[in-house]
Amino acid sequence: MMKKQRKQWLAGTAAAILAASLLGGCGGSGGNSTTAATTAATTAAATTAAATTAAAGTAASEETQAAESDLAARIRGNTNPSAEEIALVNTTLDDSYLGDFYGLGSDYSAYDGRFDGVTLDIWMPSLYGTADIYPDLSQHPVFKQVSELTGIKLNFITPTVGEEATEFNLMISGGELPDIIMRYNTYYTGGLPAAYEDGLIIDLAEYEQYLPNYMKFLNDSANSEAMKVESVNDEHQRLAISVLNTGVAGVPYGLCIREEAMERTGWTEVPETIDEWHDFLTDCKNAGYSAPLTFACSDGFISNGFSCFASAYGVYSGLFVDDNNKIAYGPIQEGLEGYLETMSQWYKEGLIDQDFATGDSTHRTSLITSADGSAVIHNSPSTIAKAVKGEIGKDVIAAPYPVLNKGDQTAVDYYPNWVSTGTYTSITTQCDNIEAALAFLDFGYSKKGWELYGLGSYGDIHLIDENGKPYYPDDSLVYTDEEIVQNGGNYSLSKYRLHWFTGAYWEVDSSPTGTKNPQLYEILGDWTWDSKRVGLPPVSLTPEESASIVDISNNIKTAKSEYLMKIIMGQLPVSAAEEYRQTVKEMGVDQYVAVYQAAYDRFLTR
Repeated sequence: MMKKQRKQWLAGTAAAILAASLLGGCGGSGGNSTTAATTAATTAAATTAAATTAAAGTAASEETQAAESDLAARIRGNTNPSAEEIALVNTTLDDSYLGDFYGLGSDYSAYDGRFDGVTLDIWMPSLYGTADIYPDLSQHPVFKQVSELTGIKLNFITPTVGEEATEFNLMISGGELPDIIMRYNTYYTGGLPAAYEDGLIIDLAEYEQYLPNYMKFLNDSANSEAMKVESVNDEHQRLAISVLNTGVAGVPYGLCIREEAMERTGWTEVPETIDEWHDFLTDCKNAGYSAPLTFACSDGFISNGFSCFASAYGVYSGLFVDDNNKIAYGPIQEGLEGYLETMSQWYKEGLIDQDFATGDSTHRTSLITSADGSAVIHNSPSTIAKAVKGEIGKDVIAAPYPVLNKGDQTAVDYYPNWVSTGTYTSITTQCDNIEAALAFLDFGYSKKGWELYGLGSYGDIHLIDENGKPYYPDDSLVYTDEEIVQNGGNYSLSKYRLHWFTGAYWEVDSSPTGTKNPQLYEILGDWTWDSKRVGLPPVSLTPEESASIVDISNNIKTAKSEYLMKIIMGQLPVSAAEEYRQTVKEMGVDQYVAVYQAAYDRFLTR
C-alpha cells in the first residue's frame, strides 16, 4: 500500500515538474508582443508571489522559533508541569526543551505522515521480563508513544524465553521473515555475515540517507572514530545497527564491598593485592559472614566471563590481546596454576560461597543483603548498591581488580565497545517498507528517542532540569509504583522505560539508581580506564571461518567448565591444569586462535 502511494506521489511531482518545463518552453525569441506582455505580467506576479511567500516563510520560521523558545522556557526546571505542558512534550516532536547532549540529532522530517498506517513486524526477544509485564509489546507505554509520534504501527513477535534460538531458526526454515529482526546474531550460525550471504538481511550502508540521526551521532559523537570502525564489518557493510553508547563504555561488573563489612572488620583501606584480599575475606569470615565472597560462576571465572582475580596471574576467561598485540587464549596461560591454587584454597577455607556453582541471582542477592551473609559480591554497582542500601542501610564500596604485588597495574579482558555487539538489529530482505523500518529505528538516535526510550514519558516518569537534561523526580512512578516497589528488578527496568532498545544509550542517564548516585557509574570508568585493557574488539568472522571453528569453540568451552570448576571445588588437583591445557590443544585451540588472529588483523585495517 505505502509503496504504491509513494510511487503515486513521485509520479505526481514528476508530472508537475514536466508541466512547468513545457509551459516555460512554449514561448521563443520569435514570440509576438502579446506573448511577451503576458510573460512579463506573469513574471511580475511570480516575483510578487515569491516575495509574499518568502515573507510568510520568514514569519512562520520566527513563529516556530518563538514557540520552541517558549516551550523550552516552560519545561526546563519545571517541577510541576501542567496537563497542557505534559501533552506538548509527549505528543509532539518538538525537542527544543532538551539540551545538546552527545551529538544527538533532531531530524524528524520522516514523521510527516508519509508512514501513517504502516505496520512493521518485529522479531525481538524479551529482555528484562518485558513480555511478562506486557504480553503484547506494542502496548508498552513507550512503544505506544513512539508509534503515535512516528505514525508507524508496531507488531512484535516475541519468542518464548529460553527457546529463542529454536524459534528463530524455525521461523527462518519456514521461509517467512518479519520486517525487522533484533538481537538474533548468536542464534544464526555464522552470525551477520552468513545471514547476509544467505539472503536474510540487507546492507544498510546503501540506505544511510534514511538514517539521519544515526549517522549524525556516528559523526558527531565524542567517540566518533571508534564508533565508525565498530559499526561496520571488514567490507564496510552495515549489516545491522546497534545500541550506541553515549558515555563511558566501561567494565559493567566488579567487586563491591559492603561498607558495613569494612566497619565490622576494622579495615580502612580497600584490599588491593591477592594476599590482602585473602586477609580481608578471612577477617570477614571471623566477623561472622557465612560466605564472605559470592559471585556467579559456571566456567571457573568470576561472573562467567570476567577475569577478576585471574587477571592478576595473567589469566583470562577467553581470547585476549597480549603485550605483542597478538591474540591468545586466556585460560591456558602459564599463570593458570597460581589462579586455581588461590581459588581452591579460598573455597576450602570457606571464604567463597560454597554454593557459587549452583546459586542463582536471588541466592546471591539474599547473601549480600543479609546481616551475616556475604561481605563482597562481584556484580553491577548500581544493582547491588540499591539492594544493600535498602536492607542494610549502608552503601557499597567498589574495589579495583586485584593484583599480585603493590604497584602492579590492574588488567581487564574487556574491550570498551561503543557499539553494543549484543544488540544487533537488521532489516530483512522481505521487509515491505524499508524506508519506514529505517525511520522507526532512526528515531532511537534522536534527542526525542533518547529521552523516551531511556526515561519513559514526561510528567509521570521524568522531568527536565534547568540544563535540559531528563531526570527522575522523587515522586516518579519508577520509585512509587507499587509493582516496582514490591518486585523491583525487571519491573524497575522495563515497566515504564526501554533503555536497552536500539538507539543512543548511557545507563547513568536512565537508571533510577544511577541518576541519584552518579558516582556509582564513575566506578565503571575507574575500573576500565585505570586498567590495562586486553579485551578483543568486535571483529568479524567470515561464514567460512565461523563454520570452521564452531565445534572447536563448543568443545573448549565445555572443557574449561569441567576442568576448572572441579579444580576450584577440590574434585581435581591443581596439577590437572596441565592435562586441561593438553586437552584443549588436541581439540584445536591453536586453529581457533588463528582464525581470530586473522579477523583481528583485518579489524586493524578498517
